[in-house]
Amino acid sequence: MPPRPSARPARDHRERSGACATHRGYRRALGWLAVLVCLHWRSLLIASGLPATAFSSAASSGRPGRRGGPLALAAGSSSKGVQLVTNPMCPFAQKAWVALEESGLPYETKEISLYGSNGKPAWFMKLSPRGEIPVIALPDGSAVVDSESILDWVAEQAPSMAPSNAAAGAAWRRLLSDRLLPAGKRRVQMGGGKEELDQALAAMDAALRAAGTDFASGDNFSVADAAAVPFIQRLAENYGIPKELTALTAWWGRVRARPGVSKTMMQSWWWWW
Repeated sequence: MPPRPSARPARDHRERSGACATHRGYRRALGWLAVLVCLHWRSLLIASGLPATAFSSAASSGRPGRRGGPLALAAGSSSKGVQLVTNPMCPFAQKAWVALEESGLPYETKEISLYGSNGKPAWFMKLSPRGEIPVIALPDGSAVVDSESILDWVAEQAPSMAPSNAAAGAAWRRLLSDRLLPAGKRRVQMGGGKEELDQALAAMDAALRAAGTDFASGDNFSVADAAAVPFIQRLAENYGIPKELTALTAWWGRVRARPGVSKTMMQSWWWWW
């Protein structure tokens, strides 16, 4: 049987694949101070019962969470529509957000902090018993949990987001989960592993060269590309992409310039553990 269009990779454990639950992400001391202040403010808003913060592919006034831009509801969405439960600093939530933005599907976003007394409310735990984000809450009361499952759901709902080359899309996503994420984790946490990380990035560069297309699995931006955005962003900002990896560098230049991607790129963010 041929693979499904979005062909998610098989995984042994969730820690590398699809959800933020208990992170110790860090960048700089001042950055963390800003994060704590921001989370406290957002938690107060959530606790107050104010309307859910939402982000939209149709929002025209500013970029949420980015340089202080205002937040807006998705076009055509309502409290009965599709809702992304998220935190914009989580990389797994970010890739789901990217996919939704690029798909053009109507949705709204409800943000939770994950930490503190208001971090994991009861309604959220009913949707995600493991306490992980992201989650897609559907109008019928069901939920799609785990970012990889959300990518598959987006590809089904918006066929333009399905990889045109399903095998290449699946291989790219396996490369991310099996090589890039563990290598990046060891690089940051242990201070070593540079060679392993460079090899993983080189494998991504080679895949792009072999494809000979603008994106990971064809000439269209797909959920395969969305899957890589948060991780390449973090690694590029902290370490840079090796200059000899010209295909990967060009891919990242095209991807990060897309409105649906740039909107999701926070100044402060978590790593993926």
